[in-house]
Amino acid sequence: ARYPKEWAAGEVYISFAIKSDGNLKLNTINILENGSTNNRLLREAAIQSIIAASPFPPFPKGLNRQEICFNIPIVYQYNQR
Repeated sequence: ARYPKEWAAGEVYISFAIKSDGNLKLNTINILENGSTNNRLLREAAIQSIIAASPFPPFPKGLNRQEICFNIPIVYQYNQR
């Protein structure tokens, strides 16, 4: 589908937790409102990209953590071809 170019650019700041086995901890994906675009499509794409990327690699041996929380930016840019 084609969308207006202004829909294809913006930043989404997202937080989520990963368990020591590499699986995404359920119900921990959150959009951080400060600085995130209001674009509903980009926000949903950011959430879906985290879900699609899981499972992540398990934590290395010696890292004695049950889970780690990540706060990352996902930047969408419009590239005209």
